[in-house]
Amino acid sequence: MRVLLLRPNSRMLITPPPLGLGFVAGALRRARDDDVLILDAHARHLSDARLAARIRDFAPQVVGITATDFENVRVGEMAAIAKAQAPSARVVLGGPLVTAHRTRILSDPNVDFGVVGEGEVTAVELLDALDGGGDLSRVPGLVFRENGEGVFTGERPFIQDLDPVRPAWDLLDPRLYMSRVRHTAINRLRRSHRALPLFTSRGCPYGCIYCHNIFGKKFRAQSPRAVVDEVLYLRDRFGVRELDFTDDIFNADPERARQILTGIRDEAPGLDLAFPNGLRADRMDDSLLDLFVQAGTYHVAYAVETATPRLQKLIRKSLDLEKAMAIISSTARRGVLTHGFFMMGFPTETVNEMRKTSDLACASRLHAALFFFVNPFAGTRLARMTGREDLGPMETGYFYPGENVSAATDHDLQRMVKTAYRRFYLSPKRAWRTARVIPKTPAALFSVGLALQHVFRNSHI
Repeated sequence: MRVLLLRPNSRMLITPPPLGLGFVAGALRRARDDDVLILDAHARHLSDARLAARIRDFAPQVVGITATDFENVRVGEMAAIAKAQAPSARVVLGGPLVTAHRTRILSDPNVDFGVVGEGEVTAVELLDALDGGGDLSRVPGLVFRENGEGVFTGERPFIQDLDPVRPAWDLLDPRLYMSRVRHTAINRLRRSHRALPLFTSRGCPYGCIYCHNIFGKKFRAQSPRAVVDEVLYLRDRFGVRELDFTDDIFNADPERARQILTGIRDEAPGLDLAFPNGLRADRMDDSLLDLFVQAGTYHVAYAVETATPRLQKLIRKSLDLEKAMAIISSTARRGVLTHGFFMMGFPTETVNEMRKTSDLACASRLHAALFFFVNPFAGTRLARMTGREDLGPMETGYFYPGENVSAATDHDLQRMVKTAYRRFYLSPKRAWRTARVIPKTPAALFSVGLALQHVFRNSHI
């Protein structure tokens, strides 16, 4: 079948490769040898007219669209364009939007199916059923209409062996993302024209109430050998000079992390490595930090969230704050650009507790920090705890206030986030320490500009 996989042309500023589409494309080619085209409308700046023309030219039988809550409106517009240009094509949605909202996405008449959770096997079985007139109800992880009603076929077991699950890098066209600073993640600071992301594990063993559950709560990972082999492939095939590991928690298994870093150090020396998604600070030690540095790591992020032990327990992160602060200091002392993630607005959180989080961030040796608003996205334990499970898609993300579930007023919550940014970044001592470690490249200046935008912007906060 001819399968077109689309990423929406949304308002998102950062556009790394759509790895989810790459994984689905790889699965379809391996299992079915389908004719697959990946079209990133955002990275290619496609207008609706140009997108319509591309759809007409390819004449797909199936159109798959990846979607987050933030892209909900744009996804509906794309589904309508797809149906208008290829009326007989089946439109399938996947990604976090579907996993969170299930059959709700079928309220759009242009959407035929939704894929919940991991999409590789479900996509293969769906196309097999469409090809052969199979029973759709026997395809786990699928939402569709039956007699006018939305049906969910049940949860699909997670893939256990991830070594064979690889993205179709040739269809992703990596050079599209290595060619411009604005097409690379904020973390790709050294050689933005030669950077790509890697996603080597799935599932998080921690139960943080605000987090998605797309990949489950059991850590599953590619073997260290498979990861090093993919690193070598990207280096040799596409000339990659930097890799950004976007796993939810790369160091959930410290021994596995050691083996991967040792392999990269010994077999692919000279690469730059970044870990932008938030390592678990209390799963680190000095010897593991040394391996990160030896393998070429110049940037890591640690997710701290809150400075209050009561809230650490409430949100089920239960981070050892004392150890986290010590590891942050150890990382910064090694000359690694050290980033911290914090959140404000947890249920029952007071202004004083928000101030403690700001105090902790400002007292740390972090070079950079983000202070997110807590928002109860559908499908999270937080949404269920706060009675917001029936909320529709939220387009605010974590950078903007949405549903305030804290004990503070909206005004005080926004004021505390704004104050935290200004206190953190308007420290001359921190600015000097950061200037010493941040790479002196256009991409680095771009990321600094984004950080300063959060400090001085007047809208929302």
